[in-house]
Amino acid sequence: MTGNPALIAGLVLSFVVFAIPRSSVAHHSHATLNVDDVRIYQGIVSKYSWRSPHIFLRVNVIAEDGTVREYMVEALNPPAMKALGWNRDTFKPGDLITWEGERYFGEIGRASK
Repeated sequence: MTGNPALIAGLVLSFVVFAIPRSSVAHHSHATLNVDDVRIYQGIVSKYSWRSPHIFLRVNVIAEDGTVREYMVEALNPPAMKALGWNRDTFKPGDLITWEGERYFGEIGRASK
């Protein structure tokens, strides 16, 4: 397969994160995620953390109101992701990625009136 490696990795990430059974991630809760509200996001990687117990990306996304919001994208552990072709150099700050994710119930960081 040819193309943008970061985009391809992002697509793999969305498959990995959402194809695993809910019971396999029981060590912490995803109860705040609305599994009925899956969206496609696009943004610029600001940080890529290749550490156990999970790989994380921090991604800056321009919201509909024009503000920049930082999203945290969680993947599996480094050995599992390495088996899928990822490594500590798969992403770097400044990479444009697209991923699919479940939206939180409510809005994080915004107080209700």
